[in-house]
Amino acid sequence: WEFAARGGLEERLFPWGNALMPHNTHYMNVWQSAITSPLVNDKNVFRHSFMPVEDAHDFYNAPNTAEDGYAQTAPVDAYEPNKYGLYNTVGNVWEWTNDWFGVEHSSANAATDGVEVDPQGPESGPGKVKKGGSFMCHSFTCYRYRIAARIYISVDSSASNVGFRCAADV
Repeated sequence: WEFAARGGLEERLFPWGNALMPHNTHYMNVWQSAITSPLVNDKNVFRHSFMPVEDAHDFYNAPNTAEDGYAQTAPVDAYEPNKYGLYNTVGNVWEWTNDWFGVEHSSANAATDGVEVDPQGPESGPGKVKKGGSFMCHSFTCYRYRIAARIYISVDSSASNVGFRCAADV
């Protein structure tokens, strides 16, 4: 998933580079809260790990301003594809992957040069890995729309901000 999402780029946060909004343009569908707290718009503040619950409630109770054009999910081709032609590999909806979640990435498939080829993750875990973030993510609450970020979802879960992608060799 991560290789495909990167679209040929290496060591970048997003499929298009490191800037969240190059040229002040939205490249993905994420939350834009109408909350007026100065901390929300401070690019030097990442509050997710220590944010008081009341701040999160205020943040998501404020309307999504939809500056990116969408208050919830966006059409698959709403933004430009990455260099491999894949759309929405970050933002819009979380991508539920086939891998079980583990604290560390598996290195069972590491080649002799140390490069992992199609790492599969552990044989079991608390849930499946989801990647890419969703329209509900914002750096103030959830900075997981970065390509390398991941979290788990229980196998009996469903939500309007989670999906999956079918892929096949052609």
